[in-house]
Amino acid sequence: MPDTAAVALVPGATGRAIRVAGDVLTMMEFHAALERSTGRRLWPRRRGDADELAAEIRRRQAKAPTRGSTSPSSTPEAWSQARPS
Repeated sequence: MPDTAAVALVPGATGRAIRVAGDVLTMMEFHAALERSTGRRLWPRRRGDADELAAEIRRRQAKAPTRGSTSPSSTPEAWSQARPS
């Protein structure tokens, strides 16, 4: 039995955080693993540099509804429509 699954049988493990070490992959290795696991051909796309990513995160955070909001923009449907193309 793999060690990560064996922790489920340890008395007292319930309700505690269990940390499990995993692989460290480059983006290209991750891309190849994702293609293998899904059986789909994926194409990497450049969506901007780190500064543009930081600006997009700030823009989305400013626009995000507050926790517990019931506004239409806080629904998963609204989130999927808000993605830039």
